[in-house]
Amino acid sequence: MNPGLSQTITSKSYFVQTPGTYDVTILTDALDKAAFDPYRMKSGNRVLEFDKGAIVVLLSASELQQKGIPVNYSQALDSIPVDIAPRQFVVDKFGNIREYIDYIEKE
Repeated sequence: MNPGLSQTITSKSYFVQTPGTYDVTILTDALDKAAFDPYRMKSGNRVLEFDKGAIVVLLSASELQQKGIPVNYSQALDSIPVDIAPRQFVVDKFGNIREYIDYIEKE
């Protein structure tokens, strides 16, 4: 983990840098049940930004493998797609994480 980031809530595969205005329990419950391997980077951590100011850092697939934590390495990303604007995530009323994507039109 990056020692420069303040870690308020930790998990085996992610940490919450800041919960924003989310209730911490609701946020961590949603994060714990989410399948993040397709969003995770193969090497290097990935920052996810949520609609209420929460910032979550996904640990890389290689770091999870080194720690012996199960991860589907084949689903992890080599790089973030360049044709997609920064993604924003939200915890819906059912406690599930949803993703919003703004596509950038190619010229």
